[in-house]
Amino acid sequence: MPRTITHITLSRYARDHMTPLPDTVTRTLVQASDPLMELPTQTALREIVESVKPDMPHADDYTENGKFDCDDFAYAFKGLATRWYQENRPALLPMAIGVSWGQFQFFGDGQYHALNWVFLADDQKLYWIEPQFLRSKPFEDSLARFSKSRDRVNLLIV
Repeated sequence: MPRTITHITLSRYARDHMTPLPDTVTRTLVQASDPLMELPTQTALREIVESVKPDMPHADDYTENGKFDCDDFAYAFKGLATRWYQENRPALLPMAIGVSWGQFQFFGDGQYHALNWVFLADDQKLYWIEPQFLRSKPFEDSLARFSKSRDRVNLLIV
């Protein structure tokens, strides 16, 4: 049986463990439309990444003028991962993976950025996925564990 997380647990974890950006609401906003989600394993996440990688835009497609930037990469990966999950695991719950906005130590200090997030069943911890690295770097270089002391997030959605 897969490990699962409820939208209430997801919200509580995010709000209790994240520091919102300065000058924003006092708590991280978490929005989950699914009441119960499956936590994928790292092995399943690796399989998803390898399967959707050819359909992901390449990081060279990034443009400074915002035609296709970090949030577009994050939405593209979320959509492709969701489609893969529905096609390959149709009887199971939706996957606990989404889009987040904030400042991430993984990306660099002081920069506002959009990334994907995932809860992994292996350790039931939150991880960031840098979707702009998926085609050009190894899987491990695209994944970083949430850092309570350094990540400042003001929105998580799934």
